[in-house]
Amino acid sequence: MNYFYLPKGTEVKHGTSLIRAEEIIFNGFNTNKELRCDVREKHEIAPESQGVYVGELISYFAAYTAYSSELVDMYLSLNPNEFLNYFYTSPKKLLELNLNYVPSTLPVVLNIELGEDSILIADEDFVADGSYPANIRVPDDILVNEAETTWLKWKTGCILTEIKKEWIKEIEYPCLSNFGSISPTKNTWLDCELFARGLLQSYHKEPPTPLIDSFIKQNGRFSLTNKVPATRKGIEKILKSKKFIGKGNQLFNHISFGQILEEMCQRYDIPLINAA
Repeated sequence: MNYFYLPKGTEVKHGTSLIRAEEIIFNGFNTNKELRCDVREKHEIAPESQGVYVGELISYFAAYTAYSSELVDMYLSLNPNEFLNYFYTSPKKLLELNLNYVPSTLPVVLNIELGEDSILIADEDFVADGSYPANIRVPDDILVNEAETTWLKWKTGCILTEIKKEWIKEIEYPCLSNFGSISPTKNTWLDCELFARGLLQSYHKEPPTPLIDSFIKQNGRFSLTNKVPATRKGIEKILKSKKFIGKGNQLFNHISFGQILEEMCQRYDIPLINAA
């Protein structure tokens, strides 16, 4: 096969959750197991070749879906009317809710600089601009032949070359709010805007370039608010953040992200992905 290669030094992003990022930073990507998020595993037929999904804007969509899949059990234990009433009126009462589990996780994006020329195959969701039937496995030869086309238009693909942990340079994570805050900060809204624009791309509403360019023009950046080095110390800095420690802070931020993104999806007239 005539593979398409991303050249050494190319900067790509991989969206995941904080829980998964810890394992990746410490041990590298495990190429011996599936590297697709839970949503894809439940709702899509996996391609024959397995690798690491990378991209640009689409990585923010991947980050949110990986993260939200880890919140399912938490939300199943909540009474929706009760927790929303507390969230908007008396946030500190959220601690009175009977919660069996509040996951210590966040949507995060790993910034990667390829250390060698790396084989890229197409992201099956974007083959033929997303018109390939979802209930049919996309053959490997099509994923190979379509790799360059889908990368140039949609900036997404699957790397088959082993991504060494030394190539992972930074971890992006969203702005966090203090438990009991009157409202999430402006930066929290901007971070959720990136998740929403990633969702727009996932539904093939628009290609990523104009969505990225307009975001940079409006906000002067194309990243989540916070960045730390992709090291043990970087992970520890996130875990020890005053706005992340404790069930109250974690629950408040989980609900904030979900409510903001739901509002944005209504504005963009797209459904919010259901990780359940």
